[in-house]
Amino acid sequence: MNRINKYISFLAFLVWVLVVVFTFNVFAYEIFEFNSKVRVFATTGSVEHRIFNSDGLPVSTSPRIGPFISPFYVVHYGLYYSNYLIRPIEHANATHWRDDSSMDEWNVKPHINNTKEAERYFYNSADWLYKNADYQSGLPHFIYKFNWPYKGYPSGGLEAPWWSGLTDGYAIILLLRAYDYFKEEKFLVLAGDLYKSVLTKVEDGGSLSFIKGQPWIEEYIDPRFKSENMAYVFNGMVYATYGIEAYENFSKISNRKSESLYRAIFNMLPFFDRNGWSDYDLLGNSNNIKYHKIHVALLGDLLKRKNGKIKEDAASIAMRWRWTAQNPGVYYLLYGPRGVAYYHFVVLLFAVINIPALLYVIISYRSKRNDEIMADYSNRG
Repeated sequence: MNRINKYISFLAFLVWVLVVVFTFNVFAYEIFEFNSKVRVFATTGSVEHRIFNSDGLPVSTSPRIGPFISPFYVVHYGLYYSNYLIRPIEHANATHWRDDSSMDEWNVKPHINNTKEAERYFYNSADWLYKNADYQSGLPHFIYKFNWPYKGYPSGGLEAPWWSGLTDGYAIILLLRAYDYFKEEKFLVLAGDLYKSVLTKVEDGGSLSFIKGQPWIEEYIDPRFKSENMAYVFNGMVYATYGIEAYENFSKISNRKSESLYRAIFNMLPFFDRNGWSDYDLLGNSNNIKYHKIHVALLGDLLKRKNGKIKEDAASIAMRWRWTAQNPGVYYLLYGPRGVAYYHFVVLLFAVINIPALLYVIISYRSKRNDEIMADYSNRG
């Protein structure tokens, strides 16, 4: 009988392990986000990664630098607000108003009460860009005024002031939308200046570099270092290229640069593939679950936009990335970046798996103690 009980217990434990592993695989992103909130609360006393001030501007919080406004998120949420509004009919099908499925993969979404509020926040975002464009180098940038650690980057990270080709390029889309909607010339002028800035070489104060002979818009630019030592980030290049293409279509530029940028993305795509999981950059930093999902969405959109003009292996990579995004727990454990978030996920997984064993030990101990107490009571009797 004892042997049967042990066999049943083993089967029950095996079923439990399978259920936990399945749950951590399918719901890995939700667990990853929960863990992140726990760590943020432990270091800041709040579970929010980001809040929004009365102007609708995003205020992020970091244990390293405290509260700050990131120019990228001003652009990101400005576009988010603009999606709530009715597009000007004459520009409804324009490139800069095109839907972007990757927007759904960003984890913090603002609460919007009505379209009037969305319109105000949209304007505030575009106006913030106008007021904070820094022309000190002769070319406009949205300057990051805090240091940012970055694994593999020269000296271990970026030192303020630095800028981002992603932010400068992606901002063009928001500014073109703002010009369409609010009819203020200042937004169009800044969009044109940013177009020139992003396509200027890093060494000349811009955001353009080259990798394996391919043009690449750098996301993280610390002007102390040469462009060949920088990160070459996939999502940064894609978002910036969207901005370049949007301006060229809007302004009907004949000498287009966006096509060579798109070719570079597809030519370099295999270097971002890690056995079906995606890398964040070419420094060897793999993606966490959030950024892998963003890469999957971006590549899916790229395939739709450039159908018939792409390298054949892009479709194969997209299929593998979609598969791993559907099984994020397993592939995150295999290929995710090793750091606090990764080990938090691993520890929680093994802790949950061992809950039955812990309960068994506790129950056995209490049962044994009760038996000892009863035996002691009987002996006294």
